Amino acid sequence: MPYVRAFGWWIANSHMRYHLGRAYQGMGEYAKAAKEYAFFVEVWEDADPELQPWVEDARRALQRLAADR
Repeated sequence: MPYVRAFGWWIANSHMRYHLGRAYQGMGEYAKAAKEYAFFVEVWEDADPELQPWVEDARRALQRLAADR
């Protein structure tokens, strides 16, 4: 059971990284935002179809951040 709980925490934490990316972007912390978005995209790229819009949003944010540098 501890493994299941630990995995659940990891999933929740990785999902939170999307929101951290948005928050950092809003604060103008673009390097931190890119780091969070990149982590989220890597971890969630094979997520279920209903979660893919979030993955695509994070990908687009990464592209915008890269273009702004």
